[in-house]
Amino acid sequence: MNRMRTRAAWVGVLLSMTLLLGGCTKHVSERCSGSNNNNSCSASFKESDGKWTTDLEGGAGHSTIVINGTFSIESGSGTLTLWGSDMSMEYDLIPGEPVVVEDLALELIEVSGSGNETRAILETNTEESLEGFSAEYTFSTE
Repeated sequence: MNRMRTRAAWVGVLLSMTLLLGGCTKHVSERCSGSNNNNSCSASFKESDGKWTTDLEGGAGHSTIVINGTFSIESGSGTLTLWGSDMSMEYDLIPGEPVVVEDLALELIEVSGSGNETRAILETNTEESLEGFSAEYTFSTE
């Protein structure tokens, strides 16, 4: 019995630490439309105190993605990172100074164990609170 309580206590501690260190992103809205090769997306969230990530699906047989977009925040500070398999680009997120990305070409990441599926990654990261994130972006794959 004591052994089960000890395990339960450790599980509780680990879960609490994961939630505390992992941060929280509230009220995420994300919409994309388009075909497999050309997509138009918008994303926003009210508040984040950690990391938010979304995959940009490349589809089967594609090797390159080209990204264009505008990304902004209302308050706080953080970074926007766009990841490919060969490199990543990091931008500072500052209130009132939208990040404009034009014709950023990245090699797509091959998804392990899924055949020919590929992706790139869009991520925001902050060590403090980041509020009012808004993104309008397009991406095409080749």
